[in-house]
Amino acid sequence: MKKIRVFISCLIVLVSFTGFGCAQNNSLQKKYGQDSAYFMALLSLENGNQRQAEHLLKQAEKKASPLIARRSMEKLSQLGNVQERINRSYSLYKKFPDEETKLAAAKEFFENKEYARVIRFTEKIDLKNCLNETAYYRLSSMHKKNDSRFSKEFFEWCVSRTFSDLHYKLFCETFKSEETEESKVILLRADVFTKNYVAAYSNAKSLLESKKFLFPQILSDAGKSFLYGSNSFFSNAIYLDSIKNSLPDDCKFYADFYSGRLYDKADAYKTRALNRFVLAMQESLSDANFDNALWYYLNCLLRISVPKTIDAISQYKDEWKTPSYFDDFFETLSVRLLSLHAWNDFFKTADLIYGKASPEISAKYSYISARLIQENFIKSSKEKSEEEHRLFSQVLQSGSDLYYRFLAIKKLELDKTKAEEIIFSVGNKKEIQPDIQAEKLLLGYADFGLKEFIYPEYQKLQDKIGIECAEKIAEFLSQCGK
Repeated sequence: MKKIRVFISCLIVLVSFTGFGCAQNNSLQKKYGQDSAYFMALLSLENGNQRQAEHLLKQAEKKASPLIARRSMEKLSQLGNVQERINRSYSLYKKFPDEETKLAAAKEFFENKEYARVIRFTEKIDLKNCLNETAYYRLSSMHKKNDSRFSKEFFEWCVSRTFSDLHYKLFCETFKSEETEESKVILLRADVFTKNYVAAYSNAKSLLESKKFLFPQILSDAGKSFLYGSNSFFSNAIYLDSIKNSLPDDCKFYADFYSGRLYDKADAYKTRALNRFVLAMQESLSDANFDNALWYYLNCLLRISVPKTIDAISQYKDEWKTPSYFDDFFETLSVRLLSLHAWNDFFKTADLIYGKASPEISAKYSYISARLIQENFIKSSKEKSEEEHRLFSQVLQSGSDLYYRFLAIKKLELDKTKAEEIIFSVGNKKEIQPDIQAEKLLLGYADFGLKEFIYPEYQKLQDKIGIECAEKIAEFLSQCGK
């Protein structure tokens, strides 16, 4: 699907649409039935006829298929006077109650200073897991209304999730320099967010020693302050080692992870650093944390020994969670191997990571290995032409973007028809059960010439779109460009 996505996005940049005549519009109205009112409304808005657009959107809201009815209500909630937008946003949420519509309604209430309504509307949200912007509107409204629950909920929001621009914005609007422990915790988070690590460092150790605020986000920020706010790398690593066993299980990862980074930065303690990264992997409670620890482990090991790094790749190639996270590591490794003329190690790595690393990295390593064999830098135990063909074929089957696939097609001397079949074949072989409504929405945008809606919608719905639909959209756009 990734190739089709790239293909469509390129076409959207290149293609300019032509207008539709009345006869063609009538034909499309028959084809799309009640759903056509939505697309006609968008055309009316393009022509500056908001009154007609609202009439058509209201019609589609009542009679269109569910997804198009929802898009109609979403568009309608952006039109009209203040009270109409407020009412329409709330109606959208009532009909389609989810995180996106809750946010849209909360935002509309907030922007029109309906702060009490925002508070009531968001009463039962989970501050840790809801959309971050929804939490911001709730807490900002609470502050503006002097709600007595603000301090408690603001603290919960600050310590339970990644500190963001919205956290910092509300911090700047509301923070008072009080000598409470909670205010010191929030200040630590804000200092780390703004990279004021020296100030954060002076605060971090006392908060850890109080043992009152041992949350994962606080351990993470403390670790960053130890790493960037002080030059005492070794003593800070020792300190994290000393407190690890007294930490809750969901915090131990951060103690070992930052201890490993501190030992690594202290230079003379690479073995300790590697050990801590391994422990951090074992203690990770999320895929992202596991990959983060493994990334540092591999990069640390690469500075020690290339052969040991390749052994580690063999050990962990089935365990990393997000292959693309390691792309920069494999880029660094490729430069190291080629600069050392370690041709056989490069070839060995190519076979180890094929289908395990990202498609782009798999393709690159396979292609370069094939070229090394062609140029007689690598002596393969198998027939030379057979090994070259295998590796170039791996490039074609990798599902990567087009660059290395074009190079491989050239080396394999494929004819034009076969080359096109391979280039535009699906790289992602996962079976997709097409969503009829999603496909109808996208095809409707194309049929009515609403080019600006296609790619944003495709990004939202790509996992619900079948190959045939994607090809029709691409073909339609291509024909319009001729």
